[in-house]
Amino acid sequence: MSYVLRYCSTRRDVWGWYWRRWLDGAWIRQLFVAGAITAWSAITNHLGVTSSLLLLAIAFLAVVTVFAAWPQLAFKPRERTLEVDSIGWSTRIGTKSGAKKWSEVESVRSEQGMVVITSRSGNALLVPTCAFSGPYEQRKFVQDTQAWHNEHAV
Repeated sequence: MSYVLRYCSTRRDVWGWYWRRWLDGAWIRQLFVAGAITAWSAITNHLGVTSSLLLLAIAFLAVVTVFAAWPQLAFKPRERTLEVDSIGWSTRIGTKSGAKKWSEVESVRSEQGMVVITSRSGNALLVPTCAFSGPYEQRKFVQDTQAWHNEHAV
């Protein structure tokens, strides 16, 4: 069995997914990045505690802004074709294409009305409800893709 889905995502879908990830703990990694920037700068420039804390706050806001902006800048509003089977998935938007085997996928889950296929690198493929003809097809898609993913989990 395989699936071929055609759909368009919205920036709102991407924005919602990003902030759910942020609230689920992505902010901790971003704080770590800001902390590393601050530590390096504080050591090389001999900054005091107050200056270091101010720099940490500024660096954290900058890191959060860049990480939030990137998915919006990389967003592709054109129609996507997604093909999914027991080997993995492949997608195409215009002339751009990509593919992952199930062994390269971290998780497949249904979340906030969409299917989220997250790769081990942290990138995610967001499949909105409009890609399916109804709730049954979406549930079946999630069950099949989770089963395929579990078969190839490392």
